[in-house]
Parts: sequence; C-alpha cells; structure tokens
Amino acid sequence: MSVNFQAVVIGAGPAGVCVIGELLDLGVRPIAWVDPLFEAGRLPRYVAVPSNTHTSLFGRYATSTATFRAIWEKQRQPGKQTSLEVLEDLQQDAGCPLHLAVDLLRDLTEGLKRYHQDEVSFIAGTVTYISQGVGDAGLWKVSVKN
Repeated sequence: MSVNFQAVVIGAGPAGVCVIGELLDLGVRPIAWVDPLFEAGRLPRYVAVPSNTHTSLFGRYATSTATFRAIWEKQRQPGKQTSLEVLEDLQQDAGCPLHLAVDLLRDLTEGLKRYHQDEVSFIAGTVTYISQGVGDAGLWKVSVKN
C-alpha cells in the first residue's frame, strides 16, 4: 500500500508532539505520525524523577501553538482540572514532578487523536527504513514495522 503525506513525524515524545502542533498550525496536511505507543516517548520511564525545568516552561510548551490551545479549550470540563490547569496551579518558578509533564503530553496526544484524526494518520509501529527520493517531487519513502 502506498500513501502520500505532506510530512512524516517519527516519535511521540515532546519533540514529536510539538512538531505535529506546528505542522497543523502551518496548514500542512496530511501528516503521518509514527510511534510504537503514542505514550509521551521515553518520559514515562522517569515519572519518579523531579524535574529541574521550571513549571512555567511546561505550560508555555503546552500552549505554544494554536492547535494546542484549541485542544485545551475543548478538553475543559466543569469541576475537573486538565493536566495543564494542574501545572498552572503550581509554583511556576520551580520544578515539578515529571509525571505531570507526562500527563500533559498524553493529554495533548489524545487531543490530537480526537480532534485531528482526519488530518493526522496515527501509525503504531517502528520506522525500519526512510529515504527521500530525487524524483516524485522529493517524496519520502518510509517503511514501518508494526
């Protein structure tokens, strides 16, 4: 099977999630997003580790694109805090438990799946081969193992 995409993003960690948000803001569609689990990359391995990153930076990351801000607006529910609101309630110039950043990434990923499924193809697997062709307008060829 051959499918053409405007972009391919490999990985669903902090960088991959951010790239998806930026590409959607730029109007790039369709996008292939490849990751084995879509579970915040490697960050869940370190949930017990305190973060040295100021909490405010996690909040700035989570609202850095119009796509992300729209996700948070859609996820707000009366009487229930989003993971972003939990972070916003903390001391902003200090670190926070890393599991809160993992929750933030998971919520953004779920929001991308829920609200952008027509624009982003979520492909569970591992990239085994990638190359950019000279012909075919420089299209990328990507092989994925499920």
